[in-house]
Amino acid sequence: MLPEIQASSWDRWKLYHLLNRTGFGVKQEEFESWTKYSPHEAVERLLHWESVPEGDVKAPDCSVKNPALVEELREIRQLPEKERQEKGRIFQRTLRKEMNALQLWWLARMRESPRPLQEKLALYWHGHFATSLQKVKNPYFMWNHLQIFRTLGHTDFRTILLAVSRDPAMLIWLDGAQSRPKAPNENYARELMELFTLGEGNYTEKDIQESARAFTGWTLDRQNQEARYVPRMHDGGAKSFMGKIGAFKDEDIIDILLGRQECSRFLARKMWRFFASQSPSEEVTGALANTLRVSGYQIKPLLRNLFLSREFYSPACMRNQIKSPVEFVLGAVRTLEVRKPRDRMLLRVCQTLGQEILQPPSVKGWDGGAAWINTSTLEMRNSFSRLLVMGGDATFFAPRLNGGGRKQEATTSPAAAATGFSPESPPQNAPEMEMDAMRERMVERLKDVPAQIFLESLLSEEAWKNRDMLVTELAERVLMSPLTGKARAQYVQALGTDDPVTTDQARQCLLSMMTDPRYQLV
Repeated sequence: MLPEIQASSWDRWKLYHLLNRTGFGVKQEEFESWTKYSPHEAVERLLHWESVPEGDVKAPDCSVKNPALVEELREIRQLPEKERQEKGRIFQRTLRKEMNALQLWWLARMRESPRPLQEKLALYWHGHFATSLQKVKNPYFMWNHLQIFRTLGHTDFRTILLAVSRDPAMLIWLDGAQSRPKAPNENYARELMELFTLGEGNYTEKDIQESARAFTGWTLDRQNQEARYVPRMHDGGAKSFMGKIGAFKDEDIIDILLGRQECSRFLARKMWRFFASQSPSEEVTGALANTLRVSGYQIKPLLRNLFLSREFYSPACMRNQIKSPVEFVLGAVRTLEVRKPRDRMLLRVCQTLGQEILQPPSVKGWDGGAAWINTSTLEMRNSFSRLLVMGGDATFFAPRLNGGGRKQEATTSPAAAATGFSPESPPQNAPEMEMDAMRERMVERLKDVPAQIFLESLLSEEAWKNRDMLVTELAERVLMSPLTGKARAQYVQALGTDDPVTTDQARQCLLSMMTDPRYQLV
């Protein structure tokens, strides 16, 4: 167990830290309701979300099976070529519409759910077991895939691994549905060890080949839209895997992997990097890995140890992690209480910034960390902040548009330099020219969007009469950390000398904070 934080050192800033890392920002009224809890009580409330109603975000149409789609596709394939092409285009548009509805549903869940950790943990598992709509192309399969993480994500790693191994979306994504005894597909076996359980260098090519045989037998029943085990399609022969010999099936391979210390350490490091910081110490890795092994790979004890540890609230972790696009966009919407947010717009902004949910760039998911920020994406983040505070205009995302598809010089903006971000890596999700095309469309769509933030409802009546108090209230909302010394003086001075403060002055102050490099950190 890692040494725990003491109640005597608990304060508002540590509570902000906990709620931001376990969710997507927090509204001020919600935050105040958390201040009555001790660290232990707050963490337990987060972990036991089952007692909290789910909320009223309506599930998308693709949340139920639709066998008619399968029959429709079969009928289309039997049509004459010209009619088949036309009907096929209509069919694909319907699928894309349903897939987009699923993305919008999950984004709304992350934004509005009273169970923030449920959605944040699902986002972690989505990156861990990266699977994409682009190849799966079945909205119901992707819905079912996401539900594994939302319903099982806080249980135990064995249950999650087994569910993912037999999941229709994963069977398509890594070609397990085509695996046969005489020609076992090795894709899932390889990624199971490299990306899901052990990490590179902890297995051999022979281990991949033998475990691929163990995963044969699972295929797709497309008519009933489910995975199905077919005994005759399973290789029942003896396999030699990591020093053990037996007629292994999928669960046997998973049990052998969970018995390896590399597995517990791999998962401990990866979860610490997602929730805490990029560089876990050996002490942290060892303690969390031990928690996993002792608990039988239960996820809740790991998260409890992580969120209650003194290290989680150390300077190395607090306000020291770069916000992912989803955290950046939804955090702004929630903390600044945007009214009637346009989820379709938010989804496209996340995509343009490099993170389109349910569409990771590869089987490795998103790199995260410093890869989220470069000169281009930092400009776009600041433009989004300007959109929320000031409203849209023809300059939205304009700085990058002027460059077209040309390669930028590897120069560092003042904001990037102040935060230590590298401008050299491209956005993670799309080629340069495709990104430019998306920006052009965004400019057209958003140029007439009004300001999304209503300062009158965010600030107290006293703040409008006192510049120092206004800066204090905005800093707590936006930066969620205390402003001291020179930084505070600069914001106060920028508001001028006259009281009361005008709305335009307050908006400029808010925008300055949101374009401060510290705002990119959580």
